[in-house]
Amino acid sequence: MSEDLLLYAQLGYAEHISRLVASGVDPDWRRQDGVTTLMIAALTGRVGIMTALIDAGATVDLQAPDGMTALLAATAFARTTRDATGIELLLARGAEPNVANFEGNDPLMMAARHGLVDGVLMLLKAGSNPLRANRHGTTALMQAARGHLVETARILIRAGADPAQ
Repeated sequence: MSEDLLLYAQLGYAEHISRLVASGVDPDWRRQDGVTTLMIAALTGRVGIMTALIDAGATVDLQAPDGMTALLAATAFARTTRDATGIELLLARGAEPNVANFEGNDPLMMAARHGLVDGVLMLLKAGSNPLRANRHGTTALMQAARGHLVETARILIRAGADPAQ
């Protein structure tokens, strides 16, 4: 029954999600690898499904064993599509912008690495810390600089990132 939640999410059947949850299915149901249906929806850019899951009570900041969250998944989707709608939705629904994966990379670092200017701006407005470094000592500014992403770097510096860090 719980697997049906993932199936309906993959098929885009948002209306079925609330019925499943009403019948007792946990909106935070996880696959064996610890990934939630909300993370899968975010990774595939299904904003309607993300909305239905959150409305049904899914927790936005749950982490998979590798530290992935729905917000990190939405950032990964935006990397390839340049569509930051999932990031915007999750932040509006209370996602914590400073939660990082097991490598210490948070959504701001991921957005900066790929020059997602809209995503960087949204994350900074939501309270992302531009001074935070991952476990290798790399900051969002360093990631933007490595990619020669000048506009992203300027935004980060204006937000308080330290070029000397």
